Amino acid sequence: MKKLLTACDKEAAVVDEMLERQVNSFMVSFANYTKNKYRHHGGLFQKPFKRLEIDTDNWLQTAIIYVHLNSLKHKVFSDYAAYLHGSYFYFVQQCNTYCATKDVLRFFGGLDQFIALHAAQAKYYYEHGFPDSKLE
Repeated sequence: MKKLLTACDKEAAVVDEMLERQVNSFMVSFANYTKNKYRHHGGLFQKPFKRLEIDTDNWLQTAIIYVHLNSLKHKVFSDYAAYLHGSYFYFVQQCNTYCATKDVLRFFGGLDQFIALHAAQAKYYYEHGFPDSKLE
């Protein structure tokens, strides 16, 4: 907190660092609580938490599509377009949600392009397999 109060020009970096530490602290606390409660030994999570920097528009589009297709990857739902627990359905219906649907659709080049890119990526995943644990 002291860093945040004293660093004006580096505010974004400090906020990122604070958020990272808070999430890390929460995850460590959760893991310790769970391990103690259930007398578990060893790692609680399968793999360490990793981040991937999204540094291009193409990479951001790929990440958005990847998230929307997760219901297919994990065989939760057979039709990602009708899956109501993701945001794809709401983007296509252009419903008022907490997501900036108009901005995202504009970023993709419109609704038709948004739908076409998702369909093409889903087809690719079906033909070549879904990425294992991260965007590839």
